[in-house]
Amino acid sequence: MSQSDERPLVSVVMANHNGAAFLAEALRSALGQSLTAIEVVLADDGSTDDSLAIARAIATKDPRLVVLPPARNGGPGAARNRGFDAARGHWIAVMDSDDLMHPERLARLVVAAGRAGADIIADDMLAFSEDGSAPEPMLHGRFALPAQVDLALYVRANALFGRLPALGYLKPLFRADMLRRSGVRYDPSLRIAEDYDLVARLLAR
Repeated sequence: MSQSDERPLVSVVMANHNGAAFLAEALRSALGQSLTAIEVVLADDGSTDDSLAIARAIATKDPRLVVLPPARNGGPGAARNRGFDAARGHWIAVMDSDDLMHPERLARLVVAAGRAGADIIADDMLAFSEDGSAPEPMLHGRFALPAQVDLALYVRANALFGRLPALGYLKPLFRADMLRRSGVRYDPSLRIAEDYDLVARLLAR
């Protein structure tokens, strides 16, 4: 079996809609992980900008980038479901097309998940902007880490005007076999809070 035929350890699923301004940097940060046994699956959601051309150009230089056939705009949930269907990894990570990923992130999360025996694991997130202001961590100083999160805590942490950080913004790493056994998928009718909804239903099961 050639290395290209081996099942990757992690599949990074990235939905994109007209994200050409940030897409190249997002893809390069995902492909630049210290954990090299990965694939990045781009599910374009009916973009009308240069997104597909940018992604295909990068894919010609790195075969770990899989660009799915274009589809009509169906929202982020529908695009991520397409990415889930195509993902071959033992783990699935969800990444937005305007985000950046720390180069050690996936390696650290896989090790931590194995140590904890977890099916879902998440880390902190830094919110940054183009104006050069200092990035702000979402969890640090507001949440005792490491922590186990059950459905009740997850719901409380997403309450409007709540005191806890909104955990629904996090982008967890999911064990692929667990996802498939659960039958839980993104709700394509949601155009916002689709990540929160997915994790809440997984925790409920």
